[in-house]
Amino acid sequence: MVGFNTSDRDNISPNYICITCLLLLRDPVQLTECGHRQCQSCIDTQHQKIIICPVCQTETSIHEVMIDRGCNSDMQSLSINCLFCEWNGVLQHYQEHLDQFHPNPKCQYCNQQFDSHNKFNEHQLSQCQKDTVDCLLKDFGCSEQITRDTNEAHYLTQQHQDAILNATNLIKSRLHNTQMDIGGSQTTTTATNPAIAHLYQHVNNESLRVLLQTLTENVSQVKQSIEETTTFLNGVKQNQDILRQDTSSLKEKINDGQNVSYDGTFIWKITNVKEKMSDARSDRQSSIYSPPFYSSPTGYKMRLRLYPF
Repeated sequence: MVGFNTSDRDNISPNYICITCLLLLRDPVQLTECGHRQCQSCIDTQHQKIIICPVCQTETSIHEVMIDRGCNSDMQSLSINCLFCEWNGVLQHYQEHLDQFHPNPKCQYCNQQFDSHNKFNEHQLSQCQKDTVDCLLKDFGCSEQITRDTNEAHYLTQQHQDAILNATNLIKSRLHNTQMDIGGSQTTTTATNPAIAHLYQHVNNESLRVLLQTLTENVSQVKQSIEETTTFLNGVKQNQDILRQDTSSLKEKINDGQNVSYDGTFIWKITNVKEKMSDARSDRQSSIYSPPFYSSPTGYKMRLRLYPF
């Protein structure tokens, strides 16, 4: 079960927002290594012994995740606005209000109805195809907001392709600069004091570790975007091949139809006459058939057979 969704969520203090589902905390817990908070259910659904904070990438053992009763107590008196109506009250009474007046919430984007608020919130967070979301490469210059059902078309736009290039160049540049910084620090500090050199090495290694975690996440986003673009292009190519075959077949039928006669008169245009006569004399193909024609619009269907000796 994810957190609480309200119409004034953007005005709530970030301290009360889950860093995973981005809703108001429900049964808040705290990652003791970094202090960030998540919903208890958002932790449970990860099924991991080590929880990686999505904000700072700090690792916390599942056994060191602490139930934050103080935060939960403070939140009960928060003034909030209902997502579905004009109701205003405190968080302590919000779930009761939802159950009583909005038992079957409907998505305002796609009009799908749900039998629980948890399913409704999960749908809006990651499933609704009509909801407007930011592009995965927003931080790299692709600022367009799109609906989930137009992702594939968006991946083909020039803006998105430029963002992929920007992300790739930025990652390469950061890796190069980090390598240069570490190399320069080692040279300077080693020449002055071995102890300082060792300290610089430790600091640089830690900085590199944090940077690599960030770059890994960026690369993952770029890779996902490229894979989805490739899948879409393959689908387009397959559809083009099918359309090309259908067009060719239709063109052939049209050409055949233009040669059909319905009045008993038929003009048969024979090509490669010499070749056909040679084939007939050598018994490779002793006869040829004309396209079909009709004695009248409702008459007999016929065709001619010619022995070109």
